[in-house]
Amino acid sequence: MEYCEGGSVRKAYPLGTYRWTEQEIWDLIYQIGMALHNLHVRNIVHLDVKMDNIYIKHDGSNRIFKLGDFGLVRFASSPEVYSPLLAERDLSESIWKGSNDDEGDKRYLCPTFLSTNRFWKEADIYAFGLNLIEIATGTAFSAHPTNMWHTFEGRIGHLSSDIRRVICAMCHFEPSKRPTAYDLVLMAAINLPGLTPPERASVQHDLHQREFWKRNWKP
Repeated sequence: MEYCEGGSVRKAYPLGTYRWTEQEIWDLIYQIGMALHNLHVRNIVHLDVKMDNIYIKHDGSNRIFKLGDFGLVRFASSPEVYSPLLAERDLSESIWKGSNDDEGDKRYLCPTFLSTNRFWKEADIYAFGLNLIEIATGTAFSAHPTNMWHTFEGRIGHLSSDIRRVICAMCHFEPSKRPTAYDLVLMAAINLPGLTPPERASVQHDLHQREFWKRNWKP
């Protein structure tokens, strides 16, 4: 990974000191969604998605987000991933260790990951969603929000309907109802400026074929 002079998102924009615009949040969703998509299509999971591990690189006036810290990545079929280790740990612990002793932040692990060690790609989406809620509200979760997923929409009520639905779906208790990383890329692309009319039509066509869109937006 190349040098990112902007440091981590956590350090560059401490919670409560910077108010992210909705377009900035869509841009973050697009870029990190693309990073996760590139991992997930290779059957690789990150397992430690959080603002501390998202880094900033500047290219002129453009802000480029990079997903880093791959110390816990696993192939989804890796035996280590299916270990019951995480399920046996107390939720009150804020730190967990992978089989290579790298540390991860348990606040952002989805409940089904902790209890069943399943739905790995969806676990990355859940973690990213929780971080987006922190960014949007300027408030950190002090502990794992195991039973709070149904309250998330109220926390981000100031956002528009589309982005609110996306973020809440990312944090849904049921992994199968979360968007894929590619769903996030398409949803963000359609909500960001810069697409030509043909490009926008192509993205809309792809998006409207996705189960996530049909489930959440199709009349």
